[in-house]
Amino acid sequence: MRAKISAHYRFFISPEYPDSRGTVRFSRGESRHMTASLRVSEGDMVSATDGRGSIYRLAVESASGREVVARVVSVEHAEQIGPMVHLFQGVIKPSRMELIVEKATELGLGGFTPVLSARSDAKVGRIRMERLKRAAIEAMKQSLGAYLPYVRDPVGFDEAVDITGDFDFMLIAREGEGAEPLDQVLGGVEKGRVALWVGPAGGFTDDEMTMLAERGAIAFTLGPRRLKSETAAIASLAIIQHILLS
Repeated sequence: MRAKISAHYRFFISPEYPDSRGTVRFSRGESRHMTASLRVSEGDMVSATDGRGSIYRLAVESASGREVVARVVSVEHAEQIGPMVHLFQGVIKPSRMELIVEKATELGLGGFTPVLSARSDAKVGRIRMERLKRAAIEAMKQSLGAYLPYVRDPVGFDEAVDITGDFDFMLIAREGEGAEPLDQVLGGVEKGRVALWVGPAGGFTDDEMTMLAERGAIAFTLGPRRLKSETAAIASLAIIQHILLS
């Protein structure tokens, strides 16, 4: 068999595969990309993940734009690296949230929840949510990741606060006075599930900040500059991953 498709590519398969016979059937969209863009053909060896930590080495048995079918040759399980960070993002323009999901997934994001807060000035419809989920898949593949972040449908602020009760730590980005630098705040964070809150344009309201503080949220700052929401989200996750992995 040829090994034409290098280790620099990783494809995505539904968690329902492989089946009981060790067969994998790629979706039509993935199959079209494999055959049209990368010229995958019968006899090639490819790598794929189910987004749950399993990495499969597969031998392609048939290939068309409609469906690529492959057989499992070997499988390994990738360890989850770094803290499990779930981003609770105040809803902003959908295109900017796609950027957040893309870059945050590359950085090892564990989950993403769009939060409809008081200052959210945009809505996220079904089509946009599908695009967010697709952005996560593509970013996971591009970065050779093995874990797909869970992208939740938009929720109201109160519901989002309730959800964070399941997390070990809650951090919230804040401008101005009254917050410690992020690197100092992380000194008290150990391994566990981290809920990272970033507000929309204009930030969270005082009432929302108070509600989060009452639930144990620790406010932090990224410095004196006023950052766009998407910049704050990506920078915060990068810093968290760097410090907690050191």
